[in-house]
Amino acid sequence: AYRLGEGQSGLEVRFQAEGSDGSGLVKTYVFARGSYSIGVRHELTNATAAPLQPYVYYQVSRDGNPPEGDSKMLPTYTGVAVYTDKDKFQKVGFEDIEKGKAPYTRTSDDGWIGLVQHYFVTAWIAPEKTPREFFTRRLDENLYAAGLILPLGTVAPGASASQQVTLYAGPQDQDKLAAIAPGLDL
Repeated sequence: AYRLGEGQSGLEVRFQAEGSDGSGLVKTYVFARGSYSIGVRHELTNATAAPLQPYVYYQVSRDGNPPEGDSKMLPTYTGVAVYTDKDKFQKVGFEDIEKGKAPYTRTSDDGWIGLVQHYFVTAWIAPEKTPREFFTRRLDENLYAAGLILPLGTVAPGASASQQVTLYAGPQDQDKLAAIAPGLDL
């Protein structure tokens, strides 16, 4: 059981797995009191005799239904959003993902990807100057995913590598979002 106790400012929740070759992966969620931002850290230890070049996948998913109570007369946007400094804010509708014709930036070394629903947003934010691939896909009937793929770099035998990104899941408070990542306030 995990609990952010009285007087604690943060909480780390660690999950650990070991491969048959002895390599290990630790995934840690870092929660901070009063924050909708969650740190997500991956640490990989290479116990093989060869260098590894792993990638880390970050994904959120959602059905394509409009939010309950959404007005038919004044519908709000519900779907994927991608932001890069170069191409700015891009909407990716579930219909475009369904057709396999979703127009958005696929690779960058900045920006974020997320799901937007009226007053709320869930977004993956990687550190600036980190190469990334944005993806969207249909998972099942009326179920869609959006995410990031990040290279962890070359991990030599006996070495370790780590990477931390931010998962924001909360209200669209423009002032707070602008402080988290460029364009997130959009």
